[in-house]
Amino acid sequence: MWREPPGGGCKTPTYIFAMILLALLALTNVATAEDESMGPVFVKEPPNRVDFSNGTGAVVECQARGNPQPDIIWVRGDGTAVGDVPGLRQVLPNGNLVFPPFRAEDYRQEVHAQVYSCLARSPAGSVHSRDVNVRAVVHQYYQSEVNNEYVIRGNAAILKCSIPSFVAEFVQVVGWQDDQGNSFNPEEGNVVTQYYEAEVVSEYVIRGNAAILKCTIPSFVAEFVSVESWVGSDGSTFRPSNDYVVAQPYQPEILTEYVIRGNSAILKCSIPSYIAEFVTVEAWIREDGEVYIPEDPAVGQVVQQFYETRVIDEFVLRGNTATLKCLVPSFVADFVDVIEWLAVEDGSTYTTSNQDEKGTVSIVVRFRM
Repeated sequence: MWREPPGGGCKTPTYIFAMILLALLALTNVATAEDESMGPVFVKEPPNRVDFSNGTGAVVECQARGNPQPDIIWVRGDGTAVGDVPGLRQVLPNGNLVFPPFRAEDYRQEVHAQVYSCLARSPAGSVHSRDVNVRAVVHQYYQSEVNNEYVIRGNAAILKCSIPSFVAEFVQVVGWQDDQGNSFNPEEGNVVTQYYEAEVVSEYVIRGNAAILKCTIPSFVAEFVSVESWVGSDGSTFRPSNDYVVAQPYQPEILTEYVIRGNSAILKCSIPSYIAEFVTVEAWIREDGEVYIPEDPAVGQVVQQFYETRVIDEFVLRGNTATLKCLVPSFVADFVDVIEWLAVEDGSTYTTSNQDEKGTVSIVVRFRM
């Protein structure tokens, strides 16, 4: 009912304000209640795969939050709920799915080889986790079938045992046993150690020359084979060195060098490049049979000998000094030492006993008046 106040205008009744205020309060309470409710959300979702052995057991965790707090239920792949199985499976109040250790004879496929999922459910909604593939492995010894291999007597063969692929990653070979009951403990790579003779590739070489012999070893066992020795057709045995090279002396060809009598020359012998790193010069032999043994094999195998070289003329005033130099070819300069100086006029000699630290010999020549 509207009523005009004195002086004109209109005035809203007081009870209308009260009704509007009550309606606002009711809407606020409804909105607050809707904000407080929340559907389930996983805090810790279980993994996709859980593998364990019967000696260890396993715990699969599942946690979720929401408003109100959701309940955790484990279900199978077909949606049916999972219950407790005494001694084999247990669902804890906190939502964890526990598989305790068990005996090998207590293994049950519907429990230990099953697909599970975690269901979080509340009045505000529900949510499923990813599928959890649970697989338990029983720790036990068993004998596997060995594949037959046919091989010629004295040769080698690789034996393999048949292991199903779905358990291959959990199986370890402990030993090998033959029909007579003999046991073989495998070493690294499960290869049985044994000796056998390999064929040697024939090499044709002139008598007195060297050759590199190679033996035929199949590529699939090459990494497991090491050469112990070489046996000749006459029964002689050669033990290999680190590089499997048989040490033997031989005479290479000497390159001919032409030189004027009294001069020096550097002699070289022909050695193939593919064996040069394995060859050392032991001695030099002349045509008349004389043998030269090098003192230091690391100094280029140079034969020590004496020879006279020409002295460069120097012109100097009487009473002064001069430095004399002798001509030595550069290609042998590293191997030449000056022993003494010889005067042409009277044959007198001057030794290098007064040589200074720089290798310079100071020789003073006196002239008669």
